[in-house]
Amino acid sequence: MDYTLYSKAVAFACDQHRGQKRAEAGGEVDYIVHPLRVAEHLRRLAGVDDVGILCAAVLHDTIEDSGTRFDELAASFGDRVACIVAELTNDSRLPKAERHEDMIRRAESMSPEAKLVKLADRYDNLRSAANADSGKRQRILTETPRLLISLRGACPALESAIEKLLAQLASQS
Repeated sequence: MDYTLYSKAVAFACDQHRGQKRAEAGGEVDYIVHPLRVAEHLRRLAGVDDVGILCAAVLHDTIEDSGTRFDELAASFGDRVACIVAELTNDSRLPKAERHEDMIRRAESMSPEAKLVKLADRYDNLRSAANADSGKRQRILTETPRLLISLRGACPALESAIEKLLAQLASQS
C-alpha cells in the first residue's frame, strides 16, 4: 500500500474537517474520527488494501462538509479517488430530508468502490446512532434496510456486520 498517498489524504481530511465535531458515546469528538474509522472498517471488515479506496474513505465527506472542490481532490489524489468521493457526496442543493432519499436512489448505480465506502460509512453511522437524537436514530434505522437493498452484493462481510448492528439497535428501540 502507498502509505505516502494515504498519509496525504489523512492530513488533507484533518485540515478540511478542522473544528468540526461529531456526537459520539461520551460526548463530542473531532469529526475526523469518523472518516478514519470508515477506512479502518474497510481494512478490518472487508479486507480492503486498495489505497485509492482507502483515500476515498478518508476523504468521503470533504466535498459535502468542507467546501473542497472536485478538482482539488483530482489534482491531489487523482481522478479515481475524486470520482469515488463525488459519488458519495450528497447534493447540497436538495433539502436535507431529500438528500438521504437521493442517496438511496443513487446507491444502486454507484461504482463498486463507492459502494464499499458507503457500506463502511453506514456501518460507522449505525455505530454512532445509539448516541443520536431520537429523530436521527429513527431515520438511520429506517433508511438502512433500503440502502442495503441498493448496495446488496458489494461486500457480504460489511453487509452482514450492518445487519447484525441494525438488529441490535432495533431491539434497543
